Amino acid sequence: MRTPEIIPDGWVGYGRAVAEATMTGASCEVRLPDTHELDDNNQYVTVPGDLVWSGKCRVQRLGPQRITSLAQQQAIFANYLVAIPYQDTDIDVGNIVRVTTSVDGLLVGRSLRVAHVMVGSLVWERDLYCNDDMSEG
Repeated sequence: MRTPEIIPDGWVGYGRAVAEATMTGASCEVRLPDTHELDDNNQYVTVPGDLVWSGKCRVQRLGPQRITSLAQQQAIFANYLVAIPYQDTDIDVGNIVRVTTSVDGLLVGRSLRVAHVMVGSLVWERDLYCNDDMSEG
C-alpha cells in the first residue's frame, strides 16, 4: 500500500507565490541600526545604517500599544508583524525596518526594530516580529 503525500512537491513554491501576491500595500527597507559620528564641527550627526534588504512587504500591528514605566518615565511600545517575500537574507535581530510606502499613511516613515526572525523549512514568507518604541523622537 502506497503512503499518500501529505505535502506535495511544489507546495512551498505555490504558497510563496500566493503569500507574495498579498504584499500589495506597502514597501519597506531593512537596515542596520543608525550610528552617530562627530562631524568636522564637533557635532554629532546620524549616519544611516547599511541597507540589508528592500522591497514589498505587508505590515500589521499586533494588538494594542502598551505603556511601561522605566526609570520613572513612561515608554510606549507597539508590536508589529512585517512579512516580506521568502528568501535567504542577512536580516537579524536588532535591524531596523523602515516603512517607505503604504496605503496606510500612518505607517510611512515608521521605524520598527526587529525582535525575532521566523525561520522554518516549509515557510511561505519571511516573518519579522518587530517593536516600535513610540516614546522615542
